[in-house]
Amino acid sequence: MPIIEFSKQEKEQIVPLIQEYLRENLDCDVGNFDAEFLLDFFSKEIGGFIYNRALTDVHALLEKRLDSISESIYELEKPVAFDKGKILSQSIHGSEIEKGEKEMSQYLIVYLGGEKSSSPEEGKKHFAKYQEWLSSLGSSAISPMNPIKNTSTVNPDGSVNAGSTTAMSGYTIVEAKSIEAAISIAKACPFLDINGSLEVSELIKMPG
Repeated sequence: MPIIEFSKQEKEQIVPLIQEYLRENLDCDVGNFDAEFLLDFFSKEIGGFIYNRALTDVHALLEKRLDSISESIYELEKPVAFDKGKILSQSIHGSEIEKGEKEMSQYLIVYLGGEKSSSPEEGKKHFAKYQEWLSSLGSSAISPMNPIKNTSTVNPDGSVNAGSTTAMSGYTIVEAKSIEAAISIAKACPFLDINGSLEVSELIKMPG
C-alpha cells in the first residue's frame, strides 16, 4: 500500500503532469494506467522521505510561531514587586524563581600556581579527583574546565613580556546562591592539594 494515498481527483491532476514530463524530457509517451502506476511506485518508494521532510518543515514552522508567541507573552509581563526581600510574583519568562528564593549568581574560580605532579601516575590520580569534583557540581558548573597556556603580558608602554604576572593557569565558572556558597565549592577543589590557590569572584551581569 502506498505511504501517501492520493484521491481520485488528485490523481486526475497529477497523472497528466507525469505524462507531460516523460514526453518532454524522456521522449516517452505513456498512458494513464502506466502514469498512475509510476505515481504509486514513487509514492511507495520515496513517499516516506517526502512525508518526513514535510513533518520537519512543519515542526520548524511551529517552533518559529511558538517563539513568536513566547516573545509576545514576555512583552505583556509586568515588573515584579518586592516586599521584605521576598519575591511576590514569579517570572513567566525567566528561570522559575521560587517565592522568597534569591536568584542564583555566577562566580569565577581562578586557578593560581600549583605544583606539577611527581609522576604520570600521580598526575592521572589528581586529574581523576579533579574530574570527580567537577562532576559533583552537576548543573552548577556553568563552564567547568578552562585551562590556559602561552600567556603574554602587554605592559602600559605597549611592550610585551612572555608569561603571566599572576601565575593563572585556568578558571571555572559556577552558579551559586552567594559568595559564601561559591567559596565552599572552591574549598573542595583538588587543586588545593597541589599547593595551588583559588580566587573566587562574583561575575557582574552587564545590561544588553
